Amino acid sequence: MRAVEQPWTENQVAALRRLWMRTVLSASEIAVKHHAEVGNRTRNSIIGKVHRLQLPMRCPENSHSVAKRIHGIRSDRPIMDDNWRSLD
Repeated sequence: MRAVEQPWTENQVAALRRLWMRTVLSASEIAVKHHAEVGNRTRNSIIGKVHRLQLPMRCPENSHSVAKRIHGIRSDRPIMDDNWRSLD
């Protein structure tokens, strides 16, 4: 059984816009760390609202910096090696 979510309030939308535009937090981090501001939302509801609000996509360098922080990826090491092949 799916939980029914409440509609977004103007304050929650404003908080989501602020968090999305001014931080490098992921949708999951916004849902968990800022649930009081955006309501008790899931990662998917955050992503859906960001898409419907037409907020800009995150810059790949921000994503890579998060990956570096989490996984310890060095910037001098390529993400894919030369042996990678397309599945097409």
